[in-house]
Amino acid sequence: MRLVLLAKKSPLISSGTMALVRSRTRRGRDAPKGNPMRTVKVGLIGLGTVGSGVVEILTRHGADFRRRAGVDIELTRVADRRVERAVELGIPAERVTDDAFAIIADPEIDIVIELIGGVGVAREVVVGALKAGKSVVTANKALMAAHGQEVMEAAATAGVDIAFEAAVGGGIPIISPL
Repeated sequence: MRLVLLAKKSPLISSGTMALVRSRTRRGRDAPKGNPMRTVKVGLIGLGTVGSGVVEILTRHGADFRRRAGVDIELTRVADRRVERAVELGIPAERVTDDAFAIIADPEIDIVIELIGGVGVAREVVVGALKAGKSVVTANKALMAAHGQEVMEAAATAGVDIAFEAAVGGGIPIISPL
């Protein structure tokens, strides 16, 4: 089984393209037996409509990711200006911060999911995460339109991945193949 994670070969899991995690195994098939379970630690920045949906998917479907893809996706840290929003979503308070850059600085985080939008702070967060050696997933159309080349170059220089399918392929069913 190859796990499709980001835009090029990923040192974290393997290779492929995707906005979060998708297995190339067919729907309804389990991950091959004998593969060791891998844990991917995720830092999520932004708990608006999309960010809250990501939390819900990771919470409700964690067992599906483990069974079908052989990956345990751990939502390790969350950043949002409204800390109380994360707590309302059931995220333990000790995992929540209002400082997006704390997610980037956390050495335990493997992948940063940027869902804050805009081009100012979002650019700093995405480029900073890439330079810190973390792969990034973003749904930020404006960022990729305005700074896509810089973001791609930062990922290539750091040897990590940038996934932006959610920014350019809203009609592509990303999660349903799981």
